[in-house]
Amino acid sequence: MATPELHNCPKCEKDYKPKYPNKDASPEYTIWREQYCSGICSDECWEACSDDELTQFKFLNPRYEKSCKKLIVLKI
Repeated sequence: MATPELHNCPKCEKDYKPKYPNKDASPEYTIWREQYCSGICSDECWEACSDDELTQFKFLNPRYEKSCKKLIVLKI
């Protein structure tokens, strides 16, 4: 299995090594898959993010892989 490159968490700005070599190798619905979409390094950083930060990191300006092709944000 190839060694993943270092990623940088947008929340805490620490470099970390993803547990899996790519998004498809990681289990769905886990922080391990989120590392390839949002760049968030851990459950602690994920829980420390506001909803706006998660939207920014995961959908609007992802550092690694895009998680969607189109995003519509409705503010009520």
